[in-house]
Amino acid sequence: MSADEVLRECLNLYVKSIEAAENAGTAERVWETGDAASLIYPLGWERGWRNIRRNFYEKVMAGKFRDRHLNIVGKPVIRHFDGFSLIEFAWDFEAVSREDGARVFTRGRESQVYLAGEASPKLVHVHYSLRA
Repeated sequence: MSADEVLRECLNLYVKSIEAAENAGTAERVWETGDAASLIYPLGWERGWRNIRRNFYEKVMAGKFRDRHLNIVGKPVIRHFDGFSLIEFAWDFEAVSREDGARVFTRGRESQVYLAGEASPKLVHVHYSLRA
């Protein structure tokens, strides 16, 4: 498998982790699960896997939404460097609000940094923002 194909598999696993946010095991397969991981998103800045899991996956994704679908828009841009890789992509997110049952639709753009690993790359940083 090429380096690009490996990163596409990591991205697919990340998408599954959002859609199955109640199951931290899915996210733990793609994320670096130590203190080095970080996430910047419209609701905050999380440092360390425990905070990402609790505040993003549990409180936001699983806590606020059900029937989540994260759709990659277009072809992700993948770049490889010495010891890490970068993926940039746009996405559409569809879900149902747990609060009132309303349909939710947002669009965003995201960059992800993956550290090279012996077995597979690990996601160490995500930065996303909303787009019109």
